[in-house]
Amino acid sequence: MKKTILILIACFWVFQSQAQNCNELYKQALQKYQNGDVQAAYDLLQNCLSSRELLSKTERDTKGNVYWLSTQSSILLQKNAEAKLYLKKMLSLRPYYEPDKDDLQDVGNMMNELVVRPRVSLRVMAGLTGSFENLQESYEIFVNSSGSFSAPKTYRTNPQIDVVAGAELQFTANRYFSLGLGVSISKERYRYSYGLTQGIVEFDVDEIGKNVFDTVQTQTYSLTQEYDHLQELTYIKFPISLKIHPITIGRFEPYLEIGGYSGLLLGANKTVNTTETDFYKVESQTAILEQVETRSDVFTTNIKSKLVLGTYGWFTGAGVNIRIHRTNLFVGARFQFGLNNIVNQSTRYNSDDLTYDFYDIMDDVRINSGQLLVGWSIPIAFKAYERDFRKERGKRSEKLKIAR
Repeated sequence: MKKTILILIACFWVFQSQAQNCNELYKQALQKYQNGDVQAAYDLLQNCLSSRELLSKTERDTKGNVYWLSTQSSILLQKNAEAKLYLKKMLSLRPYYEPDKDDLQDVGNMMNELVVRPRVSLRVMAGLTGSFENLQESYEIFVNSSGSFSAPKTYRTNPQIDVVAGAELQFTANRYFSLGLGVSISKERYRYSYGLTQGIVEFDVDEIGKNVFDTVQTQTYSLTQEYDHLQELTYIKFPISLKIHPITIGRFEPYLEIGGYSGLLLGANKTVNTTETDFYKVESQTAILEQVETRSDVFTTNIKSKLVLGTYGWFTGAGVNIRIHRTNLFVGARFQFGLNNIVNQSTRYNSDDLTYDFYDIMDDVRINSGQLLVGWSIPIAFKAYERDFRKERGKRSEKLKIAR
């Protein structure tokens, strides 16, 4: 029993000493390296690099030192594949590293073959969105004898401008592709108008009698009503995007993107601007008298219950990342295409205010939009890639053979 306990204590002591010795191994390896015993330095470093558990408990700065010295030692021992692997790992920890006098010349040459990119970034953005409807089917209260609408709606063809803001986590898959998972809040609008003319009355003196209007020949009266409807919708959306960034030109990296989104309706209001015009005209044998009176009114109501809560669609876009010191500014454009009817068909006729006061029944529409975005990309983690993608692909099988 005592023997077993002693063995367990010894194993625990060895494990603890190893876990605490990665920094010491580096110091010993550095001393060997400076004394010219490169093979001994390499072997000491392998004791640290071969244990995932040991590395996981090692501080970030010490890891960087270990990968740096492993790169130098591997180059001198003509293990260039290993040297580049260790250099990539070092650059993922020290993405802004610049070779100095302590580095071998081959380190600089290898770095010229690599590009360091953020592996995970937080992108924060804001901008303008211009939305417009895609009419699916129209509805109206008044239908004339021929079956056509007597007061058809006219939709605004120019985009309705509002704001959008959001954030995105971007995961870089390799040198050319990245995946984005985002969230955004946007206000979207669309607008239509229609008019009605009613109460037209025309009569002449023969119908009325000269004893009432001795000199009047004709009187005309009409009431014209113009209705302008503005729908303002607020959505929270969850876009997923695939970005392609094939080239880098100095500080500039253009990209293309395509993706899809789903979203939830947070709020919706409708504002109805009404303009009524009374027209009265009297014609006699000697003169014509016209009188016009105009009245206006504004009515606002919540229409969230008249819309479906969910939305989905797809988008495409393009932009450019601009490297500024240790972060990226980006400017881009995105074009969203809604795939669902946003109007709740089961509640289309449930609003007495809109139906009877303003003669309005909402049409089936989809919402499309264009967005102009500007934002800041904050790197969280980095990874080094081969500048030549074909060369990187060829190295994959070789990487698997190298002990980590």
